[in-house]
Amino acid sequence: MFADAIEKVGDYTRPLIYIFRNYGETVVSSGSATMFFVNEDGCAVTCRRVAETILASHKANAKYFEFKKEKSLIVNDKKRAEAIKRLEKEFEYKKGVTVNMKCNFMGCVYPVTEITCHVHKKHDLAIVQFKGYENRMYHSHAVFADSADSVRPGDMLCRIGFPFPEIANTIYNGIADDIEWGDPGGISAPRFPLDGMVTRHIARNGEVCGIELSTPGLKGQCGGPLFDRNGVVYGMQCETRRFNLGYRFDKSGSPVNSANAEGEQAFLNLGHCVSAEVIKSFLKENGVKYYTESGVVE
Repeated sequence: MFADAIEKVGDYTRPLIYIFRNYGETVVSSGSATMFFVNEDGCAVTCRRVAETILASHKANAKYFEFKKEKSLIVNDKKRAEAIKRLEKEFEYKKGVTVNMKCNFMGCVYPVTEITCHVHKKHDLAIVQFKGYENRMYHSHAVFADSADSVRPGDMLCRIGFPFPEIANTIYNGIADDIEWGDPGGISAPRFPLDGMVTRHIARNGEVCGIELSTPGLKGQCGGPLFDRNGVVYGMQCETRRFNLGYRFDKSGSPVNSANAEGEQAFLNLGHCVSAEVIKSFLKENGVKYYTESGVVE
């Protein structure tokens, strides 16, 4: 049903692969997310938390650079350990605090020299604008539905993203006390499609702002497009919501009558997507060109 549409949408949907390291550790952890381009000028949309990750990576790396610089000036004597502890307190570094983070924008633009992010105040949505690049590595762009509100409960839509990346090229450089990318061929991020039935439109404060599907999105698909069998975009996958059913299960899997009784609390995972109407409005507000079924909007 969606085979042709997946190929079409895949031309402008790209993975964000990120690696990070916590203070005092040498283990390099990783994660993934998704973004899709809305025009030929290097402008993409994604989830708010993805844009916040991009912004946080620059701040974390700059802060740790300053920490290492000041640490290198501490005299190597008996009082060195105490001085380092004071410096750690000043920079608020302790176990579990991320100090290094680097992002790989696979198949987006080259080189990645400047990025501007616009974060929506109310919705899980952000615009990512690449600037100063020489080559555009994505093909085509999203075409939004003229009206995302026209989709009905019972209609089938699909999402794609990158929830299962294989990352085998990360390195902790002990000399520089930093994390690095290794062999460029050490990353594989196959796109993963996931369909679902529309169950309802989501409204907040009297405004229709989202589309709910019968299947939840997967971690790593956040920021990916929601589209029909023709590849027309109706929204964007955002954080999966968890609805508390109000009862619990015991270890055998049987329901427990009282919600206060011991056992695992029951949740229903919901597939929520930001409506294309919200996306289009945010793009227009920020002066970003985009395309609909009826044509270009500038």
